[in-house]
Amino acid sequence: MSDYLKYINYDFKQSDSVFHVSTDTTVLGMFLDSLYKKSVMDIGTGSGALLLYAHYRNAGKLIGVDIQDEALKLAEENLKKYTSDFELIKSDINSLEHDRVDVVICNPPFFEVGTVRESDAWNKAMFESELSLEDMFRAFRKFMKDNGAVYTLY
Repeated sequence: MSDYLKYINYDFKQSDSVFHVSTDTTVLGMFLDSLYKKSVMDIGTGSGALLLYAHYRNAGKLIGVDIQDEALKLAEENLKKYTSDFELIKSDINSLEHDRVDVVICNPPFFEVGTVRESDAWNKAMFESELSLEDMFRAFRKFMKDNGAVYTLY
């Protein structure tokens, strides 16, 4: 399904099998300061929306991390329309080894494990069983450079 990202009007493709961009994503994306030439890592990148907001804010290298193949394929399709300076990594955040970056972004799953849907992708995106709050904060420390910045919405 073709769409666009609010306020920046970037063409953007979404899929029913990958979590759709929400109001949280838009708010977090619009809250980003100028990222001129800064390296940005998005934990749980999904379809790459937050990386596109970072690109709009003039970020340099974009790194997206996700555990879902389909999400990463969609992120690649979305990002390559606007930049070639990106890297997409399939990995659990606790297993990831990567150089530190200037900025870490994360719109984390925030529901405690409970009612699940038939969609495995939706469940992974929404429930903290895939990314606990503790793991998220550990990842911020591990991947953010000294004097770096974190943007998250919880």
